Amino acid sequence: MNKTFGLLFYVKRSKMIADGTVPVYLRITIDGERIEISSKRYVNPDKWNANGQKLNGTGEEVRSLNNYLKTLEHQVYEIHRHLIEKKLPLTAVNLKNVLLKKDDVETCKMLIP
Repeated sequence: MNKTFGLLFYVKRSKMIADGTVPVYLRITIDGERIEISSKRYVNPDKWNANGQKLNGTGEEVRSLNNYLKTLEHQVYEIHRHLIEKKLPLTAVNLKNVLLKKDDVETCKMLIP
């Protein structure tokens, strides 16, 4: 039951708004299944560090955003661990639903074909 699991923060330049900022998205990949979640934060694309998956700089806003992204990353890892411990279906959709509190995976029933 080895599953591949990956997290990636990136900016979506195609969704630039009038003030020149772009949204930061989180991509979760489990066994090749991708799901994207908006962090609901906007940044200047010139200050985004793609390799570090964070905002470059030293100001209070930069620290605040980077801390928020670290917290979001930590929440995803905790949900991932929880799903594994409870032996619940580990899919990108289930992880997203628990993260966004749209659905409680523990109450889901799986249909077996």
